[in-house]
Amino acid sequence: MHQSTQRLMGFVVVILLATPSLIYSYYGYGVLFPVEGEFINRNGDIAGGDFLVFYNAAVMTLEGAASAVWDHSAFEASLLNIYGEKINQLHFFNPPVALLMWAPFGLLHHIHALWLWTALPLIILGWLIFRLTDSWLAAGLTVLSPLTTYTAVAGQTGIIYAALMAGFMLTYERHPTKAGSIAVLVAIKPHLALAMPFCLLIDRNWRALTAMAATAIMLSTIVSLVFGFDIWLSFVEGIRYHSDSFFQAANPIFDRAPSFLMLALKFGASNVVAWSIQILCCLATLLMLTLTWRSTDDSLYRAFALALSICLLTPKIMHYDAMVLLVPIAMLIPRIERGTSEISLMLLAVLIWYLPFFEPTFKALDYHPGALVFFTGLIVITVRSLPGTFAKQSTT
Repeated sequence: MHQSTQRLMGFVVVILLATPSLIYSYYGYGVLFPVEGEFINRNGDIAGGDFLVFYNAAVMTLEGAASAVWDHSAFEASLLNIYGEKINQLHFFNPPVALLMWAPFGLLHHIHALWLWTALPLIILGWLIFRLTDSWLAAGLTVLSPLTTYTAVAGQTGIIYAALMAGFMLTYERHPTKAGSIAVLVAIKPHLALAMPFCLLIDRNWRALTAMAATAIMLSTIVSLVFGFDIWLSFVEGIRYHSDSFFQAANPIFDRAPSFLMLALKFGASNVVAWSIQILCCLATLLMLTLTWRSTDDSLYRAFALALSICLLTPKIMHYDAMVLLVPIAMLIPRIERGTSEISLMLLAVLIWYLPFFEPTFKALDYHPGALVFFTGLIVITVRSLPGTFAKQSTT
């Protein structure tokens, strides 16, 4: 395709990315902060969404009840004490190391902690994206993207996870020890933590793997010294309970969990069949991730393969966990500006970008087809990265 035509298509794609970002962020952030009293937003709900989970865990940690954060009865009692009303179905899933990260928020009032919880990850993500892409457009679009707004309004940790993904890609080539340390920090969501260490193994990046192991030992030691070893037992017991609750609930949240397991369960598969499909998907994902990382040194293709694999390698993924996909999309934007991006990648980027707008449809259908989108995208990335295709093998 002629480069002028590609530039025109690139301009159209940027408009397609920017327009919903501005609209969605304008309306989305309007419900995030309180407008009545200390806690209530304009929809009449307690402001912050799932931020209440992390704030409550922080408060409990500072009160010396860190081991009880995975006990749903104790957790709900603490929520009642803070907010003055009974709040059900909010649970803490993160491992003990996350308590070290969240604890400082418990020193602040809810509203001030919510401002900091929202603003700080956005600033860090924007800065890392700029460092990674050298493009203010990429940084701005990422911070304002519908998925970012959706995650921020939900009060979830997806923005933090996307920042870790950006940091991993930024440091991987020149600072492998930092990349290895980041690969440990992603364990704040253990079910999403497999893909990065697997990439280090593919490349036999022993420096990064050594740094990862050393950081893991250091953090585990600090957690054990601060909270006591029993906190690990409390975590395992609590996660076992919550996992059973999530996967065996009478009404699973099919519309918000874009995994093959949940898709299979939605359409009537038995647990054995659904888990078999999920395992086969994971094996195919690892194969494609290996092929991509061994076939190309192009950081864009590697980032797309990694981000898509993160989403596919877990049976328990929520829609805001797909925030990691914004990192390769941000890396694509400078190529779109230069008119050197492939059409297939632009189409994939636009499709992912618009996913939050289809959430009402997914809710009406009671299932989320995200797993199919991610798997198809990974196939495209893998094929385009193989020798003999038209995929570019440089980082230009």
